[in-house]
Amino acid sequence: MMEKIKHELENGGAVVLPTETVYGLFAKALDKKAVDHVYQLKCRPRDKALNLNVASLDDILNFSRNQPTYLQQLVESFLPGPLTIILEANDKVPYWVNSNLTTVGFRMPSHPVTLELIREFGPLIGPSANISGQSSGVTFRKILHDLTKRSWELKTMHF
Repeated sequence: MMEKIKHELENGGAVVLPTETVYGLFAKALDKKAVDHVYQLKCRPRDKALNLNVASLDDILNFSRNQPTYLQQLVESFLPGPLTIILEANDKVPYWVNSNLTTVGFRMPSHPVTLELIREFGPLIGPSANISGQSSGVTFRKILHDLTKRSWELKTMHF
């Protein structure tokens, strides 16, 4: 199963992974096609920015600027975990992630498998695995049903 997940991420796909709160729909943040796919699957408005899921303080420093002096203490105290840290984005944050905003949110999921995949593939986006505007799926079966249906709808729209 893990090899399938890695293959999907490597090839610009999206995968459903657990976090400490809900399941997320993860894809490589620096791959525009992968991020576009997540926006389409979720029916997410393009002006609604995404977070960067990272694996370390160094990752946060690499994609932000003008960090507060207490950032290291904040990261050490609360991450990994269910916290989003909003910082000023630097030029390495692609516009397709933060919707051309001057800021970007950083998350560091505490689930060991998800965190390991972030370490391996670099920053990932990972919004909740649901159709935008609907409640988050509490079971993998519900998420799979909703996203499979949406994926099929997208494929049939192209004919």
